Amino acid sequence: MMMLLVVYQLVVLVLGLESVSEGKLASLLDLGDWDLANSSLSISDFIKLKLKGQKTYHKFDEHVFAAMARIQSNENGKLADYESTSSKTDVTIQNVELWKRLSEEEYTYEPRITLAVYLSYIHQRTYDRYATSYAPYNLRVPFSWADWIDLTALNQYLDKTKGCEAVFPRESEATMKLNNITVVDWLEGLCITDKSLQNSVNSTYAEEINSRDILSPNFHVFGYSDAKDNPQQKIFQSKSYINSKLPLPKSLIFLTDGGSYALTVDRTQNKRILKSGLLSHFFSKKKKEHNLPQDQKTFTFDPVYEFNRLKSQVKPRPISSEPSIDSALKENDYKLKLKESSFIFNYGRILSNYEERLESLNDFEKSHYESLAYSSLLEARKLPKYFGEVILKNPQDGGIHYDYRFFSGLIDKTQINHFEDETERKKIIMHRLLRTWQYFTYHNNIINWISHGSLLSWYWDGLSFPWDNDIDVQMPIMELNNFCKQFNNSLVVEDVSQGFGRYYVDCTSFLAQRTRGNGNNNIDARFIDVSSGLFIDITGLALTGSTMPKRYSNKLIKQPKKSTDSTGSTPENGLTRNLRQNLNAQVYNCRNGHFYQYSELSPLKLSIVEGALTLIPNDFVTILETEYQRRGLEKNTYAKYLYVPELRLWMSYNDIYDILQGTNSHGRPLSAKTMATIFPRLNSDINLKKFLRNDHTFKNIYSTFNVTRVHEEELKHLIVNYDQNKRKSAEYRQFLENLRFMNPIRKDLVTYESRLKALDGYNEVEELEKKQENREKERKEKKEKEEKEKKEKEEKEKKEKEEKEKKEKEEKERKEKEEKEEYEEDDNEGEQPTEQKSQQEAKE
Repeated sequence: MMMLLVVYQLVVLVLGLESVSEGKLASLLDLGDWDLANSSLSISDFIKLKLKGQKTYHKFDEHVFAAMARIQSNENGKLADYESTSSKTDVTIQNVELWKRLSEEEYTYEPRITLAVYLSYIHQRTYDRYATSYAPYNLRVPFSWADWIDLTALNQYLDKTKGCEAVFPRESEATMKLNNITVVDWLEGLCITDKSLQNSVNSTYAEEINSRDILSPNFHVFGYSDAKDNPQQKIFQSKSYINSKLPLPKSLIFLTDGGSYALTVDRTQNKRILKSGLLSHFFSKKKKEHNLPQDQKTFTFDPVYEFNRLKSQVKPRPISSEPSIDSALKENDYKLKLKESSFIFNYGRILSNYEERLESLNDFEKSHYESLAYSSLLEARKLPKYFGEVILKNPQDGGIHYDYRFFSGLIDKTQINHFEDETERKKIIMHRLLRTWQYFTYHNNIINWISHGSLLSWYWDGLSFPWDNDIDVQMPIMELNNFCKQFNNSLVVEDVSQGFGRYYVDCTSFLAQRTRGNGNNNIDARFIDVSSGLFIDITGLALTGSTMPKRYSNKLIKQPKKSTDSTGSTPENGLTRNLRQNLNAQVYNCRNGHFYQYSELSPLKLSIVEGALTLIPNDFVTILETEYQRRGLEKNTYAKYLYVPELRLWMSYNDIYDILQGTNSHGRPLSAKTMATIFPRLNSDINLKKFLRNDHTFKNIYSTFNVTRVHEEELKHLIVNYDQNKRKSAEYRQFLENLRFMNPIRKDLVTYESRLKALDGYNEVEELEKKQENREKERKEKKEKEEKEKKEKEEKEKKEKEEKEKKEKEEKERKEKEEKEEYEEDDNEGEQPTEQKSQQEAKE
């Protein structure tokens, strides 16, 4: 009965139905003859229960569970422990020489190899000297985007049979002629071929390409195209841009829960690990550590092992010397008061400070100075658009939610194989993107809070909306300024013990411009997932001269006290009327016209979103009601989704329809929308049985249960002012004291995709090795054929030479014979007159 009790407790917790009896539960779950004497119930055990006599409605789940059943029964020699195989973190190359040769000829991609090699190199360079101190700041490493981003899509063009027309759809000849456009004009600033590169009068392109360790597909994309293309063309444009043009990051940051390992990227060493020496270092180190022979061919790359070893032997360095957000929260009743001065952006004083010490600026400070100086000279109405999105022929595909440089396809419209639920990769990427951002900023004292749709989705269940494709955060302008100064153009690596995500920090060049202008640059910075191009939009709030909304008019006071900016100066003198009013009312805004009053924002409160610690605005209800009206907090349907409070999840109409399969009084099927509308009135016991029978829904409930439960408890404390009740205030404080970063609720993308391929019997490394073996075989056969042809050619040439020589000899002999005969004939003709003369003389 212990086993049954655990099952009962699990379902009661998940679905909140305490009225379900143990007997009813057994029938609902089809326990059958399951051994109830088992002492524990894991998710795998529960899935085993559900495998018995159950109909599945989703192809993905049907295949996954079938594969799991095979693994559990050890069919085909597979491991019996499915959980361990699904979370495998290492990758083994059986023949590194074959793999290296293949990697020299075409792009290969395995981020676990890259991470393991870099982490091993950091350990090698730091352990001896820094074992008892923090890791150094100035460790320089070579870098190539090809090691960090999948460029294998370019392999199909490495035969150099295509040019720029492969990635840019050429206009018709008639259209080009009508518009007086030449092919050169059409591609100017966008793309150039290898041949054109050699003949180009602009040597910049050639220098850019020659400085990179790349494989050329015969075309090089250098610019952003806002033409409406199909997704495949945009993928090739992105990959070629990364290959040929995308600048290297300035730093490489490995996150940990105790700080970071921050490396400086040597931008003069644009080389893959294959050519930079890092891979050779890895092999040499492993041979020495494990006493391996010099001709060792098999190597295992385990980034988690390398990471844990590095962390245990070399201290990660806290990036900020300021008191941590964590300690500040604990000291102030888990509230973080924002400095009013952090919203005042005196960039002129910042520039003056830089100019006083120009010679001593580091790379980050110099870039930041140049960016501020550049943007301070521009007019807001004439700013070019900084960030570029993916413009597709079909706007409904949502290309605007992808950064064009890192686009790898529409993440929710493509599948790796038939095992995949097409929505799962998007859920993984969005979860990891937000979680890593919060992990990065919280541990590095970067004050920010979730905003707009992300704040609204947090309000409902502590998760992201399943239909959302982006994430929004805000921060005070001075916080944004410091963030960009310190981290702009950095590649941030997720805590490797939890996943293998990589994210690029990119700040706009127009921070000094704080008004909407032409509307092209409402976003100040982005945190971009380089595997997909999905991103977090980051905006700064500042005191500006924009006209405040009327709702803040009553915030004006007659004699405001003077405030100071972050430099200690009083900014009141010389202000415009609007600017003075905004300062008076403590109203700040972003460049897209969203205004906030200081008391709505500060003090920030500690919360948790997607299982990660975060900060939320003080008066989040007013902020949300202002932006989404009251119905945004109450309406439980949106974008063909229904919020189901019993599950604490938004469910799509189609999922509800698939599960309930409802009919009307005439026995006709109900529409998905109708099913969703009447769902709350349906019998809960029946719903329980049907929802538990749907594996797709059950897995979602199971994975999100702890996060949504914590959020549900949190809202009970937040919605009512518990400060008026000491007992409940103490309960809330106790709740906050117990908040921690939770484990990720979804597998990382690399592990998930590897698992999908494994379910299909596919091993990427083995396939690469087979491919290289075939290439070696083809190369050998080609060589043998060439040698045979060479030999045959030589024999033919020899024979032809001999025949030629023979002919020449015969010709020579013939000529000599003819000459001899001719000579003899001439002699005979010369002797006749002499004889006649003699006869004449004798006669006389």
